[in-house]
Amino acid sequence: VEYGFRALKLAHEIGDKGRIGNALGNLGNMYVQQVELVKTLEQPEKDSLLVKALNYSSQALSNAIEMGDSLRICLNYGVIATIYDLKTDYSKALGFHLEALAIAKKTTYRQHEATILINLGKHFLARKQYIEAEKYLKQALKISDDLELLVQQEEVNLKLSELYSQVDKHELALKYYKDYIIARDSIYNEESTKKNLRTTIQYDFDKKEALADAEHKSEMEKQNAIAEEEKRRQK
Repeated sequence: VEYGFRALKLAHEIGDKGRIGNALGNLGNMYVQQVELVKTLEQPEKDSLLVKALNYSSQALSNAIEMGDSLRICLNYGVIATIYDLKTDYSKALGFHLEALAIAKKTTYRQHEATILINLGKHFLARKQYIEAEKYLKQALKISDDLELLVQQEEVNLKLSELYSQVDKHELALKYYKDYIIARDSIYNEESTKKNLRTTIQYDFDKKEALADAEHKSEMEKQNAIAEEEKRRQK
């Protein structure tokens, strides 16, 4: 959060409206993540964080609308929807979810559309409206599978598993839980591959640097030896 405020201060100092909007949006999202990730929060602290999240996200939304930035409008609608879901103000949350979805459907933001559909599924799952939850989660799953979006595949399969478990369709719950595990492991393997690749690249770079240093040192020693020999001859 501290870095978020530094980014916002810098954006104001240089007068960059786009960066100001991004910084505001990031701050709103940071407060939301604190509420979602820290399960031990007392209700007053949770409420305080959500007030801050709504404040910054609303400013970010106004900034995006002023600049005509449809992607940031879509993203901020989604964050505000999540804030209202966390406040259990479901009627307001649904309105913002649907606004975000409408924008995503008119654009090429298919990845964001999948995420919005997942959030709508979670919204209706929290309200125990299982038919609606299933509808949106299945739409999200199709996009996620079509585009091979591992992060979205992981989350949507987990939510479908939870949904079918709650309605006592245990075979389906197990199926989607297995698909969740596959997606989760794929993400882990992909991250491990990237980490190993970075390590290999760094090793090769360090090896080349060491070889270059050794060659440079050897060349300097030869030049010094030649210089010393020339000095002796001149004497």
